Amino acid sequence: MWDVPGASKLVKNRIVTAIGDGWQISGIASFISGSPAGIGLSTTTGIDIPGGGDGSRVVVLSNPIIPKSERTLLRYFDTSVFGMPAIGTPGNAPRDVVRGPGTNNFDMTIFKNFRFRERFNLQLRFEAYNAFNHTQFSGMNTTAQFNPANGQQVNAAFGTLTSARGARVGQASIRLNF
Repeated sequence: MWDVPGASKLVKNRIVTAIGDGWQISGIASFISGSPAGIGLSTTTGIDIPGGGDGSRVVVLSNPIIPKSERTLLRYFDTSVFGMPAIGTPGNAPRDVVRGPGTNNFDMTIFKNFRFRERFNLQLRFEAYNAFNHTQFSGMNTTAQFNPANGQQVNAAFGTLTSARGARVGQASIRLNF
């Protein structure tokens, strides 16, 4: 929290003091990396790939992570590096293959305090969450769906960003302390 220097230090006037003094600014900046995510596997025919119904994982052929400069809404990671496991095999994908989108968020508050008596004051508060209102993506499609007849991945949305965190929220309040 930062107490804004009062205007009464520059000009000695009751009106200037009432308007220019008592301001405070506060804020929180959050920079959070994306959470780890695994890749799901399904087929167009519902075939039991490993046999016995234990579930299977995709085959990872190389690193799916692409540079940030190449990421888009429709291609957040390289989907071409995933393949369908052979019938009777479990696949080789680790539990967490990729990371979801991260967060960089700024929440800000500005206060104006009015002091009337020693134990009686009023506070006006203006708060903004996601103050700069830039898009913060939160979800991505991580399910590879394969056609067992030819082994091709057929989920067109695989690797796309699917949802976003909330937009800017602002609120104002009055607080009376006595």
